[in-house]
Amino acid sequence: MAPSTVEAFSLDAGTKLLMDVNGLGVKVYSYFVGLIKGRYILTQIPFAQDQSREQIFQFLYPQNKITVRYIQDGAALGFHCELIKYIMVPFPLMFLSYPGKIETYELRKHKRLNCLFQATALVGEKPFKSMITDLSTGGCQVIIPAKEHTLTCAIDDVIRLHCAALLSENGTTIEGKVMRVQKTERKYLVGLKFQQLAEKVADQIKDFVTDAQLCLM
Repeated sequence: MAPSTVEAFSLDAGTKLLMDVNGLGVKVYSYFVGLIKGRYILTQIPFAQDQSREQIFQFLYPQNKITVRYIQDGAALGFHCELIKYIMVPFPLMFLSYPGKIETYELRKHKRLNCLFQATALVGEKPFKSMITDLSTGGCQVIIPAKEHTLTCAIDDVIRLHCAALLSENGTTIEGKVMRVQKTERKYLVGLKFQQLAEKVADQIKDFVTDAQLCLM
């Protein structure tokens, strides 16, 4: 990661943060609340699904070192800081020392993440059993078994995807334009570029990709 000037440091309230608290041994999550430039950064008390709050509190003592990472504008950023203190009243908040520098590296545009989501691909009105095998905010790859189906589609055709594992509402679809079709003996590999997505659908895909990128940092 390359350092950048802390003078340009800015963060939107509610940005999800990945924290590595010295001694804790597992990465935890938090959310950015605010800052006083040059003095401190304010976040929520961190949490983790497999760690109790009591376990986390053991390592929330003054001057303990914390590494914070987050995704912003297509880049992964991070900084090192120390815990100043935390409070529980009126809300559980944590004060962190203001960083001396921000480290950053650019993520490849629409970086795709390996995944395996069961889906139904609608080509016209014909449904095909399929799997989403990689995903980005801009598109995905879909695999359709060739032994079960004969797929007829061309570049720029539109395919709609139902994927319950990725989208929270039944009946919601992801619409994509076919950019690539490759056939092997066993399967079709179809590259899709997402069309204009509903805001809620786009947000769910963005949240998944962001969370995955944070976990892989």
